[in-house]
Amino acid sequence: MHDRRRLLIADRNRLVGEALSQVFGKSFDVSCNVLTNGLDLLATRETGHCDLILVDLCLPDYSGRQLIGELRLLDREVRIVAMSDHDGPGYRESLKGIGANGFFWKGLPLADFLDALASILEGRPWVAAPESFSPALPRCISDLEHQVLECLVQYPVKAIGRRLSITTRRVESLLQRLRRVFGVQSNPELVREAFRLGYIAVEAKSA
Repeated sequence: MHDRRRLLIADRNRLVGEALSQVFGKSFDVSCNVLTNGLDLLATRETGHCDLILVDLCLPDYSGRQLIGELRLLDREVRIVAMSDHDGPGYRESLKGIGANGFFWKGLPLADFLDALASILEGRPWVAAPESFSPALPRCISDLEHQVLECLVQYPVKAIGRRLSITTRRVESLLQRLRRVFGVQSNPELVREAFRLGYIAVEAKSA
């Protein structure tokens, strides 16, 4: 009798995580644990071996990139796949750079999702689904622009520059482009629209 492979799923929406768990468990004979935040994922990972971790890049308590980095420090061998509602030409390369083994866009048809997961479990070094970015999919923003969006929820423009080690002028330029991409006129509108579309996990507080 063989040991079942263990899969950890961290998704901000428990219903989504549970649905994936049921489908993957039946399709691949894996044992699945579902978490909804980064702290619980790290604690669960430290308690035992796992073969694959699916990480929602928009968890409520952790930047997905930071979390992937910490997971990779804990285990150099575990397969880590990032999941996101958005995509972009440079987005996937940035995920490779921090230690991810794959990228799944959440809008995938289920059959494509299962095919991609099968490839990851078979040991392919990098799997992206869909295989290439299409402008017809989600709005195209860069990794840095996504970090600016996440910071904009909590910090003023000058503080964002200090946190990301870029100039205030660079932050303002990125925000100008983001407002144009999202079709809004102000930063508060930008945060609300980014939250609505799933690009960030925390909604802006009312003034």
